[in-house]
Amino acid sequence: MKTTIKKYVGVILLLLLIIFVIYKLSTQKERTFKIVQIEKNNFIQNKTDKPYLDSIVHVGMNELGINGTYIIIRPLTEETKKQFSSEMNLKAHIKGLGKQYVIWIDDMGRDETITVLSHELIHLRQYYNGKLVISDGLIKWNNQIIPVNELSTIDYNARPWEIEAFQEQRYLNIDIRKVLY
Repeated sequence: MKTTIKKYVGVILLLLLIIFVIYKLSTQKERTFKIVQIEKNNFIQNKTDKPYLDSIVHVGMNELGINGTYIIIRPLTEETKKQFSSEMNLKAHIKGLGKQYVIWIDDMGRDETITVLSHELIHLRQYYNGKLVISDGLIKWNNQIIPVNELSTIDYNARPWEIEAFQEQRYLNIDIRKVLY
């Protein structure tokens, strides 16, 4: 009888411990950023419910040497996602011209957001430097012209501007983290 009671007490204590661990993990807050001085070289307007997005974008643009640019950050909607291939797991998108851009971003945690925004900011640098130009139904990459209607024939991961963004995002990601954490 005593052994059975000990087993029940042991099982109950184990269940309570599991519930406690699950509760702690589910209520754990994301690591916040340290307070940093943000240079006011760019104007960034954050239209999302994530107040830290503009900090990530400010720091990333500063690290890339992008100045005098206006950015609006908006939530990524299902309507925006429909404009892209259904095979893509779209987390963010940047579009703009000259010195004015919109970044649409999906809802995710800080760590993933830094990674995703690092990628989009590499695209911003490509636009900013004129390396990537999208206008009038044409894409110009390093002075090579690609008609937009031919874009679907090039796999997303084989597009040269995406290759560059994926290669360079990791360095920007590290630089942003060094400043914010």
